[in-house]
Amino acid sequence: YYSSTGPFTVRLITTSNNGCIDSVIKTVTDVFPQPQAVFTVKDSVCINEQLSFTDLSTASGSTLAKWHWSFGNGISSAMQSPANTYRSPGSYTVKLAVQNIEGCVSDTAEKTITVWDYPVVNAGADIMMLETERKALTSVTASGSGLRYLWSPPDFLNNPRIKNPVIIEPQWDIVYTLEVIGLAGCKSSDDIAVKVLKLPKPPNTFTPNGDGINDVWEIKYLNEYPGSVVEIYNTAGTLLYRSIGYTSPWDGKWKGQLLPTGTYYFVIDLKYNQIRQTGYITILR
Repeated sequence: YYSSTGPFTVRLITTSNNGCIDSVIKTVTDVFPQPQAVFTVKDSVCINEQLSFTDLSTASGSTLAKWHWSFGNGISSAMQSPANTYRSPGSYTVKLAVQNIEGCVSDTAEKTITVWDYPVVNAGADIMMLETERKALTSVTASGSGLRYLWSPPDFLNNPRIKNPVIIEPQWDIVYTLEVIGLAGCKSSDDIAVKVLKLPKPPNTFTPNGDGINDVWEIKYLNEYPGSVVEIYNTAGTLLYRSIGYTSPWDGKWKGQLLPTGTYYFVIDLKYNQIRQTGYITILR
């Protein structure tokens, strides 16, 4: 082994069993430094993500001619800067040895790569809530390592970067997407739809006089509560009208006859969150 680049004079002397001696001299003029195998690569990656390897090896005074990569998963390559994809999570030791055009071989360079699986996320079942309500998204489940959370859009959320944010008084229907980011930037996402219920707004008067204008007691947003119960009473407490659901608005009649002008009492049970609305309705003509 030569520890420097020479040149070196090499002499071989041979002696026969009769004591005869001869010798030969040759000069070794080209002694090349051993190539140095060096490469760069990300130290962590997601499964099924293509990973690129960059060769930075050197061969002082010569030129590299061959590369031998071993990716630790049974796959090898002879390319200078190859790519590889890992199909299973775990730790893999990548090795590289190089050779110059004179046949000098480097020591083996090694790096360990960690391959991560994608997080598993479930944003939970779709929900309904009132426009005046606050509700925490408590049904979210997520598993993985080093998880970070991002909800979009951030509308009406107290904090879009936590696992279980609170929705505060939403004003319209919305679909939230929860993106969960694990180690190596591995991402998974799921959606949850939020149906926003508006509180019904019963008018305090209507005019059932047959002119086609305001002839029935139209209650805005009540159709969003299909199981709601609507009841109308007179001032004596007599039940004049009862409806489960409100597909046909009240026309101001009792037993087929128009009720007289006056004030009546209503109760609306939304059958949602034990919400009941009460008040007075006046029939005008």
